Amino acid sequence: MDEKDLNTKLSLVIQPLLEQHGMELVKLHYYKGPPGLLRIFIDKSDYSGVTLDDCALISREAGILLDVEDLISARYRLEVSSPGLDRPLTRLKDFSRFMGKNARVRYRDESGAPRTVRGLISAVEGEMVTFGLPEGPLPVHFDEIVSASLEFEWIK
Repeated sequence: MDEKDLNTKLSLVIQPLLEQHGMELVKLHYYKGPPGLLRIFIDKSDYSGVTLDDCALISREAGILLDVEDLISARYRLEVSSPGLDRPLTRLKDFSRFMGKNARVRYRDESGAPRTVRGLISAVEGEMVTFGLPEGPLPVHFDEIVSASLEFEWIK
């Protein structure tokens, strides 16, 4: 099973567990080892903030569930955490939720070339996310976004 398929299967196993506890999956990634590392980033569905107790609960229950499902045959470490200050933006609703915030975005342009920009999330319309850049607005189709995360803004 390739890495993308494994991450998809792991996500499908973890999502119902999180929903039972009023949480949602922000990002999940398995890194091959030895030992491997499975990182799961969670958030509360009501966005009230993830606590250490939430992470411990999901870690315990996910560990048991993953042992039963046996999708990872090698030894691995399991890490469950909040998305953090530089939160990954993985869904269209993330861009809508954080409109007006700065983000770092890796995307593919019209020619397929990789590009990275930092800008303000200024609009989300349909499948298009528009970033405000000094040189003007940059609309990017959601499917062209390779990765994105919030940029933490230090207050001086």
